Amino acid sequence: MSTIFFATPHKRHFLQQASAGLTALALGIVLAAAPVLAATQQTAPPQEKHAGQPTAFGGFTGPSLAVSTVNDARSMRDDARVVLRGHIVRGLGGERYLFQDSTGTITVEIDHKLWQGQYISPEDLVEIQAEVERDMFSLELEVDKITKQ
Repeated sequence: MSTIFFATPHKRHFLQQASAGLTALALGIVLAAAPVLAATQQTAPPQEKHAGQPTAFGGFTGPSLAVSTVNDARSMRDDARVVLRGHIVRGLGGERYLFQDSTGTITVEIDHKLWQGQYISPEDLVEIQAEVERDMFSLELEVDKITKQ
């Protein structure tokens, strides 16, 4: 069963005015809120380099880890952070590579996402930021960042 609503001309005029008033009120709220919403949105500034580190929204700009050698990394504790400069001389299969500097070689693990479109050959000097992964029988570096120099 349906209900039929009969509006008198007076009621119809009232409903049209109320509807127009609500529409104007909603439009006013949207227009008033637009500058506030725009002011709260953050836009990323261009990439800048501070202390060798890219920043998107700011951050620490002081000194960072000093560059070490493969020989230094061999004596570091498990989970120590290290920065090395040298060459990736050969792939060992999967995500494992042989890294070499003037003091020796060490196995590094580089996730495929970290290459970020860089093509690196054994002749290219690279800087890696990594974490020492040591267990009872092996030592390797898990790379967090690789940059062609």
